[in-house]
Amino acid sequence: MSVHRFLICVGLLLAGLLLSMSGQTGTSSAQVPLTKGEKYPEPRYPKASRITTVEPLLENAKNIITRSMAYSGNQFPGWEMKAGQKVLFVISRNTDPLVIEAFTRAFEELNCQMDLLVLGPRQSRYAMGDDPASGFDRTLNAAQVKAERERAPLFSDSRWITETAKARGYDRVVGATFRQPEDELDVGYGMDWPTRELLASPSVRYPYEIVEALDRKTWEKLRQADTVHVTDPEGSDIRFTWFPEYWQVIEGTHPTLKNIAGSGSHIYGPGRSEIPLISSHVMGYPQGIVLDKSDAEGVAAGTSGVNTHIKISLKRNEIVNIEGGGRFGDGWRRFVEGTKNIQYPTYPRPGAKFLIECALGTHPKSYPPHNVFESSIARRGQGWIRNRTGIFHIGIGQHLATAWAAARGLPGGHFHVMMWFATYRIKQRNGIEVKTVDKGHLTALDDPQVRQVAARFGNPDELLREDWIPAIPGINSPGDYSRDYAQDPVAWTRAHLRKVYADMLDFRPYP
Repeated sequence: MSVHRFLICVGLLLAGLLLSMSGQTGTSSAQVPLTKGEKYPEPRYPKASRITTVEPLLENAKNIITRSMAYSGNQFPGWEMKAGQKVLFVISRNTDPLVIEAFTRAFEELNCQMDLLVLGPRQSRYAMGDDPASGFDRTLNAAQVKAERERAPLFSDSRWITETAKARGYDRVVGATFRQPEDELDVGYGMDWPTRELLASPSVRYPYEIVEALDRKTWEKLRQADTVHVTDPEGSDIRFTWFPEYWQVIEGTHPTLKNIAGSGSHIYGPGRSEIPLISSHVMGYPQGIVLDKSDAEGVAAGTSGVNTHIKISLKRNEIVNIEGGGRFGDGWRRFVEGTKNIQYPTYPRPGAKFLIECALGTHPKSYPPHNVFESSIARRGQGWIRNRTGIFHIGIGQHLATAWAAARGLPGGHFHVMMWFATYRIKQRNGIEVKTVDKGHLTALDDPQVRQVAARFGNPDELLREDWIPAIPGINSPGDYSRDYAQDPVAWTRAHLRKVYADMLDFRPYP
């Protein structure tokens, strides 16, 4: 059956999320990293090739549309399409034409009737220079936020798409939309491959049995945690306690703190504390949960590879100071100020400034594209960093009440600080001390049981080897961290990658 391409352009002008940043830029807090003579893993980069036709993308596109979702969560989704289904394929306007062609041909070979819904214009979260905060400056007043949402629905709010699709007789909605717990339509969510390089990545067809083994082996340690100490050479140093009440919330047995309907709540419930909650996104802090006695204290610091060095000081699980960060820091400070008097459900005190996430990547073949800083479209691949084995992203703000806030026209959400070379130390309840990550290396990669699983699919040495380890001057690469990197990591990394891939690529694959 031929594919019916029905192109609908929706004006998705996210002015409320992509505000221009203004005001003072803040003073950088970057210092020479506290490496203390430690040796960190040497840089490593995967090979890259020039992709000019759709053929290198087809098998991966077929795999995505027919495979089932990973055992838990949606970091690398599958759509589980069946032959003959009528599907609405939702994409961003800034999707690579070769990616669209690859998925279109894959749907056609499966004998599906596909219509194409293009949402645009939309900037990448990292499209505004070195400013990831541009997508999170949600300090509009309630009336402005409500009006903006009515005029331009967000990607994370799929209801207006799914309700229309259901009325028009579609079997599935797949692509750049997200399933809500109350959705009745069979939604296959996630469009993580907007560029040809991302769709061609070997991570697309990497055996999920290996990822699950890594997740579960790591979770075995976390499930026994009493206290945690996280450090990173860019300046992070945080300690907190895993209170037993956290597990009660996850299981739904806590006497007073119940999860509300909305973002993240569907991952909790009976038996959920015994398995990792999201594949390739293991929770090194109980996702979204803050108790009155939550005690995280210390500093989350770094550049996340995109912003001026920032330093977030925490006490009693919430922000007490934000230092540096350039425009990113300015946006974050405005967000904290604009939400300081809002009492979000499930949170013990007003505000959106709580530590709510310490998520660990567990996918050894996840990496950003070689040209990640060469265009706003390619920069959308920056998000793949967080899934690589051993890399943490610290989330600070609020999480479980995001849908509650949106329904009332209130700002919501959280910010991230990345940790490339973290060490995550656990003191378990039996007094034994273990590490889940050691200087950016996920210790589960060395576990005999994980290696046995990997051996079913090939050489475990190769399958469990990280394809990508970033270079950071002063940490695992020559140079001075403060002088060469901390003030403009994008410029340094762009120049570095142009040298790494100079003999094969021209760095101008998109208009």
